[in-house]
Amino acid sequence: NALTGTWFKVNIGTNAIEVPEADGKMRFWHNTSVANLSPGQTATLSDFTLGYEWDEEPDNGFRPAGLIRMSTTSVNDAVVLLDYGSSYAVGSATHNLTLYKHSSGALVFGAGTVQWSWGLDGNHDRLASTPDVRMQQATVNLFADMGVQPGTLQSNLVPATQSTDVTAPTS
Repeated sequence: NALTGTWFKVNIGTNAIEVPEADGKMRFWHNTSVANLSPGQTATLSDFTLGYEWDEEPDNGFRPAGLIRMSTTSVNDAVVLLDYGSSYAVGSATHNLTLYKHSSGALVFGAGTVQWSWGLDGNHDRLASTPDVRMQQATVNLFADMGVQPGTLQSNLVPATQSTDVTAPTS
């Protein structure tokens, strides 16, 4: 988890990613309804976006410096990994979308799910999903911060600009 801040934890089942109000204040959610949540509210994204394999973001001393969480989804009846790949049991797990800036200057985004794309498009090799405009806009926002702009943009999305904030937070 030193690269992405997450590691594999859940192997079966699907859920929707949830974004509590505090996580919704992140720049990632700019120009979406998630950014306007009131205290105590949680946005639930499109079904199946937390796929059959997903990660946790443990605070185990190895996660990257400056890592932030942009969602928080807790599942109590998940099939969780107990060891290094062969033992599973029903338990609790918490998923987070993560982001940090590497010392090289690169932004490292961790969807922590094999099915982030299920919120971007509804066409898949199994089951159909409903695209989520909030996830689509968040992806546009993320790419803009990475210096990437779309050649064309869906009419329901807003162009994003790269952040000019280069000052690291202090505490």
